[in-house]
Amino acid sequence: MEFPLTVESQEDFDRLITGRLERARQKWESESGVAEAREQAREAEARARAAEAKATERLARRDARAMLAEMGVTERARQERILRLADFDNLGVDEAGEPSEKDLRDAIKAVHKDLPEVFGEGVQVVDSPADAGEGSGSGADVPITSEDQLTKMSPEQINSSWDRVAAFLRGER
Repeated sequence: MEFPLTVESQEDFDRLITGRLERARQKWESESGVAEAREQAREAEARARAAEAKATERLARRDARAMLAEMGVTERARQERILRLADFDNLGVDEAGEPSEKDLRDAIKAVHKDLPEVFGEGVQVVDSPADAGEGSGSGADVPITSEDQLTKMSPEQINSSWDRVAAFLRGER
């Protein structure tokens, strides 16, 4: 290696020394296996992130199925079709590591907005879970809009949602 005879400034000297130190560090890392260890650590980290993303997606699908059932979409094939159409790539997670309920509802609402026919007749996507309102946990804020919805309800659900049932029977749809 040839060195210049004169160094004109401190910056030139610092640059030369920094370059030499970097080359020495790289040589030491390659000879000692540090570079390989770093690469293995990066690969392990990437595998861990992928596993975490897969677990989050599995939890998101579970929670989304429960939300769809709340909304009256109980047919498994219909739920799977909706889940395939929903974009779960950018879901946030709460402090417990569970998928964000708001993000899940937003993903389901986006599918409903684009393809409401996939959900079936009379299904309405709501911004909050049915039991968050003043009702008894059976979708008290969602009106009944079809006889099909009514026939799928158990006697307990009909009794607990009598105001909605009565409104439907009076023709208030």
